[in-house]
Amino acid sequence: MKSKISVLVALACLIMLPILAWASDLPEQKPGLYVNKEYRFSVAYPENWQSNTLRPGEVLRAANPNMYSLPVITASVSDQKKGASLDVNVFLEAAKQAEPGSDGYKVVSRNDVTLNDGTPGKVFTYQWTWSDGFTELVTGALITIKDGKYFSSTATTLVGGETKPEQLVEMVKRWKFY
Repeated sequence: MKSKISVLVALACLIMLPILAWASDLPEQKPGLYVNKEYRFSVAYPENWQSNTLRPGEVLRAANPNMYSLPVITASVSDQKKGASLDVNVFLEAAKQAEPGSDGYKVVSRNDVTLNDGTPGKVFTYQWTWSDGFTELVTGALITIKDGKYFSSTATTLVGGETKPEQLVEMVKRWKFY
């Protein structure tokens, strides 16, 4: 009987070791590092930024703790729709719908990227006008598709603000899959 129990314990350990090793390669979530265990990715942002109320589809929303809460970084996950691609214009149409009353969306730059695990993506910047009709914003964005999911990250601030568009792009490019 003892030998059967020993064999069962040994088998359980052999089964659990790969599962534990797979889970342990994720970094620990901490200030400035969001870790999504379900979809196995992380997004880094400045440590002093504060979490904000999530909007539909978002898993992360953190912002500079200033009067305007800008810059702000987001991460979103959704199911990949049939025929979905890394089309920047399709992303912008969804962004317009998510911000009713916003206007003037204009792509400023776009580049193909390869994420740390080899997943292809697009990074781009775009300018737009907030729904108040006069606040000009600039956003750096990353979009990618993996395992039937559509992932995006945005970093947004005021046009002409301290944070430059290139810095916004660098923020969203900190996305890592594990």
